[in-house]
Amino acid sequence: MGIMWMGFLKLLVLAMIVFEVWRAMGADEVQCIEKEREALLRFKAAHGNDSSLVRWSSWGSKQHKTDCCEWEGVFCNNQTGHVIKLHLPADFPSFPLKGEIDASLVELQYLMYLNLSFNNFEDSSIPEFLASLTHLRYLDLHYCGLSGAIPHQLGNLSQLRYLDLSGNYHLGGAIPRQLGNLVHLQHVDLSGNNFTGSIPHQLGNLSQLRYLDLSGNYYLGGAIPRQLGNLVHLQHVNLSGNNFTGSIPHQLGNFSQLRYLDLSGNYYLGGAIPRQLGNLVRLQHVDLSSNNFTGSIPHQLGNLSQLQYLDLSYNSLSGVIPYQLGNLSHLKYLDLSHNTLSGVIPYQLGNLSNLQNLLLRFAGTLQIDRENGAARHEWLSSLTSLTLLELGNVIDPEYCHKWLQMIAKLPNLKELTIVYNDFSDECILSLPSLKFNSTSSLSKLDFTGNNFKSSAVFHWILNISTNLLDLSLPSNHLKGPIPYEFASTLNSLENLDLSRNEITGTLVNLSTCPSLKNLDISRNSLNGTIPKDYQFPSSLVSLDISFNSLKGILTNSNLANLHNMKLLDLSDNSLTLRFSHDWVPPFQLQAIHVRSCKLGPDFPKWLQTQNNFTELDISNNGISGTIPEWFWGLLTPQLRYLNVSCNNISGTLPNLAIEFGELTIISLASNHFEGSLPKFLQNAMALFVSNNSFSKLHTFLCANMSSKTLEILDLSDNQLYGQLSNCWSPFKSLKFLDLSNNNFSGELPISVGSLQHLEVLILRNNGFTGELLINLSNCSNLVVLDAAENKFSGYIPSQIGNNDGLQNLRILILRNNNISGSLSTHLCYLSTLQFLDLSLNILFGQIPKCFKKFTQMALDSAHYSDGVSLGGFSLSYGKVYFDIDPIAMLMWKHQERIFKHSTLVRGFDLSSNKLSGKIPRELGMLDGLISLNLSRNQLDGEIPSEIGRLTSLESLDLSKNHLSGSIPSSFAQLNYLAVLDLSSNNLSGKIPTSTQLQSFDNSSYEENLGLCGEPLETKCPGEEEPQESVKLQENTDSILSKEFYCSMGFGFVVGFWGIFGPILFNRSWRHAYFKFLNNLTDSIYVMVVMKVTKCNRWLRGETTVNIFKLKSGATCRAGDMMG
Repeated sequence: MGIMWMGFLKLLVLAMIVFEVWRAMGADEVQCIEKEREALLRFKAAHGNDSSLVRWSSWGSKQHKTDCCEWEGVFCNNQTGHVIKLHLPADFPSFPLKGEIDASLVELQYLMYLNLSFNNFEDSSIPEFLASLTHLRYLDLHYCGLSGAIPHQLGNLSQLRYLDLSGNYHLGGAIPRQLGNLVHLQHVDLSGNNFTGSIPHQLGNLSQLRYLDLSGNYYLGGAIPRQLGNLVHLQHVNLSGNNFTGSIPHQLGNFSQLRYLDLSGNYYLGGAIPRQLGNLVRLQHVDLSSNNFTGSIPHQLGNLSQLQYLDLSYNSLSGVIPYQLGNLSHLKYLDLSHNTLSGVIPYQLGNLSNLQNLLLRFAGTLQIDRENGAARHEWLSSLTSLTLLELGNVIDPEYCHKWLQMIAKLPNLKELTIVYNDFSDECILSLPSLKFNSTSSLSKLDFTGNNFKSSAVFHWILNISTNLLDLSLPSNHLKGPIPYEFASTLNSLENLDLSRNEITGTLVNLSTCPSLKNLDISRNSLNGTIPKDYQFPSSLVSLDISFNSLKGILTNSNLANLHNMKLLDLSDNSLTLRFSHDWVPPFQLQAIHVRSCKLGPDFPKWLQTQNNFTELDISNNGISGTIPEWFWGLLTPQLRYLNVSCNNISGTLPNLAIEFGELTIISLASNHFEGSLPKFLQNAMALFVSNNSFSKLHTFLCANMSSKTLEILDLSDNQLYGQLSNCWSPFKSLKFLDLSNNNFSGELPISVGSLQHLEVLILRNNGFTGELLINLSNCSNLVVLDAAENKFSGYIPSQIGNNDGLQNLRILILRNNNISGSLSTHLCYLSTLQFLDLSLNILFGQIPKCFKKFTQMALDSAHYSDGVSLGGFSLSYGKVYFDIDPIAMLMWKHQERIFKHSTLVRGFDLSSNKLSGKIPRELGMLDGLISLNLSRNQLDGEIPSEIGRLTSLESLDLSKNHLSGSIPSSFAQLNYLAVLDLSSNNLSGKIPTSTQLQSFDNSSYEENLGLCGEPLETKCPGEEEPQESVKLQENTDSILSKEFYCSMGFGFVVGFWGIFGPILFNRSWRHAYFKFLNNLTDSIYVMVVMKVTKCNRWLRGETTVNIFKLKSGATCRAGDMMG
């Protein structure tokens, strides 16, 4: 029986072995399904059928390529032969797939894995048919150039575990709430897209989720849903770079498995940092920077024992630094910069033995604990792993030496930044022999914005380290020349920044710095002459010596060895650039700035060799003639800044077939260009062509360009004429438009009214007609409107103050037009109005009482916000930075004056109209008014006493009306008046007495027959006293005189004996008195002798004469020079 049982077992084992062999052989013979193979071939045909590409080399229909399971990137099920995995990312050396994702994939019904990342499906959307692949578990379409919205049908992929749609910059719309149905999802990455709306709370249903990244969707906002707190398995959360509002839900404290949390860059996310974050004990990385968090740092963060990275910078956190942060023994990076923290820095931070980076730049007003023993105020010395230390505006200068002593003990320090701490020479001179333990490791030193003045800091730095690679000392007050030994000793320097100081002398010899790559010594007082044989280090990549007073002639030889140069800035010196006509520079510059040097009169031919520049500034160089044709061929789409303004260049501009990037700034202002403005300039971001002779604009405006990103356009002071073309609708990004001082006529085109982003519109001094304000009623962002000196007509429309009207206007100037009708009460809704000029029009009726609603005019200077934008713009790119600050021509104190709109000008000018009735008392509520002009109207009644409350007034003109009554006594309070004109009215009575009112001449009050009192010669009744009063006064003076003489005699007796009595009777006092007289006599004698000697020298011509040389300025108009 046992033998039979053993035989049976052997047969069973043999059968199983045979079965397994049969299965294995059968599996080898399984091939892909024909239907799926054909679908893959169609997919190949749709996305590039070039068999030479590595991607497709194994795909085909030939005999040896028929099994699609053997194709590259295709994986099949071993039993069924169905395609279950398609892995086709555009990895090197493969080329990306193009076009739309082909619908042939719908045949792969058993597909579980699809990766098409890094391909180029530009401008195509995610196909809805993907939702039919119900077995799909892995979907990766990141960086594919997809656009449109996520199909909500993807919510049907119930088996999906992994979803990555990141980096598709044009993929937008709302995140579908249906994604909350994918309950098996473990990984979701939707970062780097353009999603809008808010996070759907249904994502809180994804109970298996471990990785969530929604970062970099700037328009994704709203509150962070508290339902996300249900995702207890989350390990990685990144919501940075969005627009979330509200506060962090405390439910996020439920993420017990969380290791990585990044909520940075949500500028409206605020409130307090939840203390519940201290429960997430597995956290290793926390970044809450660049938000608006307030309150104190929760001490519970000290419970995060695994934390390695903590960044709370750029918030509004206050209070003290919790000492519990000293418990974070694994912490390597701590950044508390740019907050408002206070109090003593806890000495427990010295326990962070693994800390490598400590950043406290502008963290608040922090102090060292100096009262509780050395251990507590020397905590910094314990951070032996520290390699980077940043301290900015946190150190009390009184204790700077103590900080430096602690820093000197750090053995591994590589980068030290102490900026804007008011460190001075006294601080370092008190530690002349201080040695740093990090002498060999310290490579970067940044002392920006301190108060060093003398060359002592250079010698002190040499004592710290001679191995520095990077040294920054900008924005101090360094005076005198740079010591020679400084440059000769620090021969390892690669970056040196001494800009924005007061350094004098000439350029220091840098030939001993063979490794120097970047040198910035701009904005100093260098005034020497650069020697003819001066050689810059051949290693230089960037050289900036701009804004000095250097003299000399730079030739080919001075720049001959700069093979690596990429940035050259010689601007605003007294240098002459004299290069030979056939010079070929050894470098290819990316940025060329030679503004206000002597480069002309010929256009610099050496520029023809520079093919890679993105910035070029040759403004104010005395260049004349025309621009050669070869120059225009150097302009590439990479151009970011071109400035040839303030020269004498003439001729016409060619029409180039080129489209610039989104940030291009071009200035051709203040030259003699003429003809038509070419269309290629349309796609700049900022274009300045003012003060030329351009006469045609139609081609520029009406050419059909694919992209119009123009934001700033200045066409002022040209010879443009005729009807303005109605082609403005495509310029949807335009914010600033200046058409002033041309010869335009006719009505303003309707399409100008479609510029909804327009903030500044200047039409001054043209011949425009028609009804202006009606056409502009849709320009709801308009801040400045200057349409003076035109022929505009019509009424002030009622819609001007509507919610969708011009409610953001701050400056409205319609001076000298043909505006008629009454002053619309709808103007009163322009509460932000700061300056209103409707003078020299045909307005009639009364001044509305509701003008009191101009709340910006009611703010006095103490409460006026300096941060209010008045149509100014800041532009920056690389080394280019300048402000666009539009100017307004305002009637001010009886004269036309130019004001920048950033100036706090608040005024009211309704002069030279036909206004009647009384001056409203309510105008007295506009406390911030500086100028008020109601002259040359038909106003009557008395001057309201409330006008005297406008104590900020500097100019008041009520002349040439029919005003009657007396000048209010409250006018005596107008202490800042510089201009007053009340002439040609029917005023009467005495002029109130005040220092200011009597300082004006008669012309301010003339032609008011009833006025009297100073400064007029007409005396008021009762001002001349009767004779009896004079006699009484004389008698009174006589009595006072007798009392005065009696008092004087008594005082003399008491004073004489009080002083000299003790001297006569006390011997010691007598000796001291005569000794004092002797010393006083000697001092007076010495002083007289010195003065006489100096006088004699002066008579002989031996004196020191201070000679001030005025630097000649550019002849171009203000505002044309940029830099």
